[in-house]
Amino acid sequence: MSNDARRSACGKGVGVVEVTYRNKLVDSVRVTGWMMFHSWLYGTPLIVLALIVTQVTWRAASGGPALLPFKIFAAVVFVVAQLAVIIALLLAVVTLAYGLSRTRGVYTEHTLTADEEGLTESTDVNTTTFKWEAVTKIVRTKRYLLIFLGSLRAHIIPRRDVRDQAQWDSTFQQLQELLAASRT
Repeated sequence: MSNDARRSACGKGVGVVEVTYRNKLVDSVRVTGWMMFHSWLYGTPLIVLALIVTQVTWRAASGGPALLPFKIFAAVVFVVAQLAVIIALLLAVVTLAYGLSRTRGVYTEHTLTADEEGLTESTDVNTTTFKWEAVTKIVRTKRYLLIFLGSLRAHIIPRRDVRDQAQWDSTFQQLQELLAASRT
């Protein structure tokens, strides 16, 4: 069935969106890194830890100009602590993503079909349908289209697997319209 035929068959006129893509390990790592800084669940602990480390080191160094070397040391400790937290989180992400790579169906070809009923993801090992109520948001970054199912789970559609900019824009717009139509 052509996309026009699917569009006219859809009661709300938005149509059916179908995208075929393949995720790679690098996609999981990049998106998890992105989520670390855009999700309250990941971002809040980082901010709290940074504030604690800043307060502890700065208060320890508060005093007169005689403590300037200690203040410089405190600033270095702060930067090293920040880097250590980021590196630790990234290592955790890579370990998790590597574990996922061993799961058949994660890094294989996916076909995602969206219509007024919801999203259907098909791979060579499974087919799963999600109603629109399960979708919390749809986000487009420079490299990915992310369809969130809760705060930590998302379908990751890489930009590289979409034919051209017009299709990329159209896919995002149609998905947004389908989500909005489901909310009314």
